[in-house]
Amino acid sequence: MNRISFNDLDASHWAKKPVEVLAAKGIVNGVSAGSFAPAAQITRADYAVMLVRAFGLNGSPEAAATRFTDVLPGSYYYETVNTAKALPAVIPMEDSTLLELSPDRK
Repeated sequence: MNRISFNDLDASHWAKKPVEVLAAKGIVNGVSAGSFAPAAQITRADYAVMLVRAFGLNGSPEAAATRFTDVLPGSYYYETVNTAKALPAVIPMEDSTLLELSPDRK
């Protein structure tokens, strides 16, 4: 496992070790090279990406058919969010006809 560290997580930060372990496993990324922004709120899209990566889920033709209208091809979270939509435990839907994720909502 590659060691990854972030300049904005000093040795006394409570999340330093868990964040570095998750980053080394490819589950989380920093906001830039060497920066994690631990106080930042995560978006709905980032939450879905982390869960899909954590569980090792892969995209499928069924996931492609369940696209959100506001998750556009080419966005870094496109494939993983559409995979997550097929899993109601990841993105619970009050209305199964909901077509928008509001991916940037925090």
